[in-house]
Amino acid sequence: MRLGPGIDVAIPGLDDLIATKRFAARPKDAEDIRMLEVLRSERSA
Repeated sequence: MRLGPGIDVAIPGLDDLIATKRFAARPKDAEDIRMLEVLRSERSA
């Protein structure tokens, strides 16, 4: 995503964010993963 001249920001998609949190396997990410999966299922419905 381009925020301005010379300012680009990479934003992960839902699938990438879920995969990253699973890979990290931190206890604090478990709830985030559940919520992101609900979000993903709602978007595909």
